Amino acid sequence: MSDNCTFALSQCTIKDGNLYFPVTLTPEEIKSAGDTLRWEMQVGCIRHTKVIGMQICAGSTIVSNYIKKSRNHSKSYAELAVVCQSLVFEELAGEPFKDFASKADPTGLGFVCSIDKHVDTDFGLQYAGLGSEKLPRSLIKHVDIMDFIKDGDNVRFVLKTGNNISDEITNGAHLGGTGFLPVCSYYDLTEFMAVKRYQEGDTCVKLMYKRDIDEGVLQSIIRNHYTR
Repeated sequence: MSDNCTFALSQCTIKDGNLYFPVTLTPEEIKSAGDTLRWEMQVGCIRHTKVIGMQICAGSTIVSNYIKKSRNHSKSYAELAVVCQSLVFEELAGEPFKDFASKADPTGLGFVCSIDKHVDTDFGLQYAGLGSEKLPRSLIKHVDIMDFIKDGDNVRFVLKTGNNISDEITNGAHLGGTGFLPVCSYYDLTEFMAVKRYQEGDTCVKLMYKRDIDEGVLQSIIRNHYTR
């Protein structure tokens, strides 16, 4: 793929399932940009931010049973681990949770926590320590994360930007003895979307969504990847 195509992807705009370029590209370059984007999605090259660790808290007590679900919580750790695969955030942010930095290196990590009894990707999350000044934006809308009955119970996530696959052992090394359970992170956007093949006369790259996508977050992910 040419430098012109790379620049065009780094400045792209996405709207209504179409990826537009800020410069005029030849038909060959549009095809090349789409083919490259499709291939890099398929092999997991597109860097984005996912959950690497999770923690459910009942007040000040950390829930320890992985399989059993508390009567006050809608999901167990095992169920939450499945949900984590659909949590893709726009950026890393947040301050380390209390005592995290004393047990693990927080460099290059993000921290998100719930702030309400109902938590999904549209409502009830914030970056730790930042309040409402910067709220997490999720690629996938309307993902149900957790429901709580009691005030003070919450769920916490540790985030990391990466690509390909990061298994529980690798992620566990980042979490150290913090009490967070590691999650296998599949940096795979093809679960959520596909890049359509070029058709004669196309002036943009066309996308197909499998889930309800926040196109602003997708645009940010693609721009950042091709700016590196």
